[in-house]
Amino acid sequence: MPVVLLTLLAAACTGGGDEAPSAAPTSASCAPGECVVNSDTGDISYQPGEYEYTFNGVTATFSLTSGTLEVKNGSPAEIGKPGMYVISGDDQRYEGSVEAPAVIPEGGSSTFTVTFPDQVDAASVGLMVLLFGGSNFGAMRPVPVA
Repeated sequence: MPVVLLTLLAAACTGGGDEAPSAAPTSASCAPGECVVNSDTGDISYQPGEYEYTFNGVTATFSLTSGTLEVKNGSPAEIGKPGMYVISGDDQRYEGSVEAPAVIPEGGSSTFTVTFPDQVDAASVGLMVLLFGGSNFGAMRPVPVA
């Protein structure tokens, strides 16, 4: 009798069925936006020397070619004077020089000219970093080709 009881309990715990679980949801079982679709988008090309930043209401674009930094402050407070630096591919840090840096008020926008030493070009940039008021706001990402 104990053997029969163990057999019944084992069947109850495993579901007792022969159906194998589905490896992936079918389209009938997925609501719009719930299923993950794997697809290869191919290689992504970037605009050499063009960078952008977006976080917490602050947006910025920088063109290494023209040296133009455009900042829009959509945050709920003013942000300090901008600064920039680059970490090159060979792990060297190069400071950018911002011409006439100024505080950017809440809701304001400003354009600045930033220059880097001659060693910095689109091919040598490993990481482009944006500062406000001497604080590191974060890395700027390269701009993809549209």
